[in-house]
Amino acid sequence: MAVKTSVKTGKASEAATWSNGKAVEAGDDIVCANGFNVTWDTAEIPRSVIAESGATFTSVAGKSLKIGASTVREVKAGEVVHLKISSGATWSFTEKLIFQSTSATVGGIWMGGKSLGGKEMSLGESGHYKLEEAVTGEAASEVSVKNTATLETNGQEVAVGGFTAVNTPTVTLGASLVKLSKTSFTVWSMVAGATFSGASSTIELTDTSATFEKTFAGGGKTYGTAVFAGFAKITGANTFSTLKDNTKGAAAGKGLRFEKSVKQTITTFQTSGTEAEPALLESTEAGKPAELEINEQETTGFLHLKDMTVLKGVWYLPSGKDEGGNKIVKPTASFTVAFEKKPSAELNVTFTGKVTFAGTAALKQTQFATATGKAVFQGTTAGRQVQAAALTGRATFQGSATGGQMQGLTAQTQVRFAGTVSPTQRLLLAIKGAVRFAGRVTLLVPAAAKRIPGRFLVWFEEED
Repeated sequence: MAVKTSVKTGKASEAATWSNGKAVEAGDDIVCANGFNVTWDTAEIPRSVIAESGATFTSVAGKSLKIGASTVREVKAGEVVHLKISSGATWSFTEKLIFQSTSATVGGIWMGGKSLGGKEMSLGESGHYKLEEAVTGEAASEVSVKNTATLETNGQEVAVGGFTAVNTPTVTLGASLVKLSKTSFTVWSMVAGATFSGASSTIELTDTSATFEKTFAGGGKTYGTAVFAGFAKITGANTFSTLKDNTKGAAAGKGLRFEKSVKQTITTFQTSGTEAEPALLESTEAGKPAELEINEQETTGFLHLKDMTVLKGVWYLPSGKDEGGNKIVKPTASFTVAFEKKPSAELNVTFTGKVTFAGTAALKQTQFATATGKAVFQGTTAGRQVQAAALTGRATFQGSATGGQMQGLTAQTQVRFAGTVSPTQRLLLAIKGAVRFAGRVTLLVPAAAKRIPGRFLVWFEEED
């Protein structure tokens, strides 16, 4: 084990390249000095590598750079180095970077603004690695943390293709921004056995294309902010502080999919659908709903829910925007699930497959809501100004349902009211399939009542 400094341009395997007249050996501390080009052509594993300003470090095809030993190099007090590339160095290395330290001492990685290209940075064995500068790479690049290694991103940005953690590593993101540009397959993968800390971080899937689905395999961990674009899928029972959905949406049929029968817990959920491209939230398998437990959901007003169970949440348009002189405020009532629209616009909600709201649900001024599968409202459901609602599948209102100004409600298959149902004010109700009233039912419009006695209390009232 020795410090070897380059004294001429040459190959790492050549003794004449180095200050002590010996070729690179395992455990050496390598310094590529100013003015010299070192070509890495050896399989030997140094303890550390430093590329000084003015130095050039070049790869040979198929020769990875492996770094690590049972100890680490302390260059000076407070500076422990695995790899340090000066911003003034020329880094022409285009193969894998493999760190395999077995020391528990924290060692730093300085990339000097140099890219991984399309290659992998592997952080493994039992080493403790700390990013001192940003790590960047192309869409094919990847950062992987393996074995029992520890990675601290230390608030540094990580902008690569993908990120993977396998075995039982420790990953601490801190306040880092992680930008992942891979265009298909698994983009983020956090193994369930990992120790993960990322509640203050932001993870972005940046590819906006919808050609291939990109998977975020969360491993059941707790995340800060996660941003999805293009066409994406989330697996694992994860928790998000903020989840932003910028996927392509319902018109493209490629939105944000959630693993079937698995719950996502979200504090703030933001969707950005448009009239032409409603936000699409769906399960990974038809008929087997995924579950969302949401504290607050901010929507632009255009939503499509497909095979989803909403366990909790307040859904509303973003507060503070002035619309027709009326400032929007999020609902503060005691209901569990609510849809609110801005004062002079429409909230367009589409239900397909099996959609369940498993709590007290209020649909307020939800215009042009459609259900082509099975929409279930469990609990007290208040549908106010539900205009032009077309139910072409099965809609079930379980509990007490109050429908105020439910205009143009059309059901072409089956509507089931399994409790007390009282739609009031103007009602244009067309039901072409089966209708079941399993409790007290009042159907009326503002006119003299014509009571029809029966097992339940039912009124059909006509207009003047």
